Amino acid sequence: MASIQRRARQTGGYRYRVQVRQQGQRHSATFATRAQARQWTMAVERDMQRRPAACDVLILGALLARYRHEVLPRKKTRMQVNQAQHLAWWAQAFGTWPVADLTPARLATYRAVLARDRSAGTVNQYLRTLSHALSLAVREWGWLEANPLRRVQYLPEPRGRVRFLDEGERPRLLTACRASDNRMLYPVVMLALATGARKMEILGLT
Repeated sequence: MASIQRRARQTGGYRYRVQVRQQGQRHSATFATRAQARQWTMAVERDMQRRPAACDVLILGALLARYRHEVLPRKKTRMQVNQAQHLAWWAQAFGTWPVADLTPARLATYRAVLARDRSAGTVNQYLRTLSHALSLAVREWGWLEANPLRRVQYLPEPRGRVRFLDEGERPRLLTACRASDNRMLYPVVMLALATGARKMEILGLT
């Protein structure tokens, strides 16, 4: 896709800035006339059509390796372990494919493969890891024009079980907390029962 913008010169007259963007490749130049800009645009587009696009050459395995090397070390240890497993699965599934071949239809097929022996929540975690890598390939690395996983639906996850203490369990829990060697256990549990606050919200109080 090409765009030509006319910009006024400070000294008078106009100049024409051209941007050509196609399959991850970008070129730009400035010309004195619109005719020159159009002529250059046509030449660049012909040349880009003759050459393989960057996304046709780059393979998913290289993208995942870059993500593992540059992004994964910045995450928490447990997340690193989980996402390393996700990346290894995707690399084995189609690590040799050009990134241009990652269509929503193909990704949906592999979502079904994952779902054969994994829960919906686990499948969605695999999809999120790959989606983050593809999003970086679009925003920062220039390997893709768009993230194909944006058009793949995540699996519906069942609601987690919600359980409340009954009238007999509550006093037994508080009695055990009072008997604990940890003096903070009783007030922490009391705050949790009274407010419904999360564990880290309570432990973060001063």
